[in-house]
Amino acid sequence: MADEPTPTHFAYPFHWDTTGHAAVNDQDSAEDVADCVICSALTPKGWRVDSPEFGVTDPTFSAPVDVGLLLTEIDYDEPRAKPTLEPIVHEEITRDEFVANVRMAI
Repeated sequence: MADEPTPTHFAYPFHWDTTGHAAVNDQDSAEDVADCVICSALTPKGWRVDSPEFGVTDPTFSAPVDVGLLLTEIDYDEPRAKPTLEPIVHEEITRDEFVANVRMAI
């Protein structure tokens, strides 16, 4: 019996590869997981009609941003990523900006 082909998923952002086909990532590859994390982090919770629990709570008017909630919601949507927060100590952060460095372990 022949080996089953590796499932693929569209790459994010959607684009064409050099052969003119839609670019894809192999399922469970680092690129696939990273794209899923990006999609989760950029999707407001409730935006997807078929999956309203997908995404993150909109932090626009939250001060300070609840980074723990953000990581929990990303982890819920993409448990393969195991997101953790790494504090940034080498950069000065002003009161008007928020910087978070999230590491993903696959």
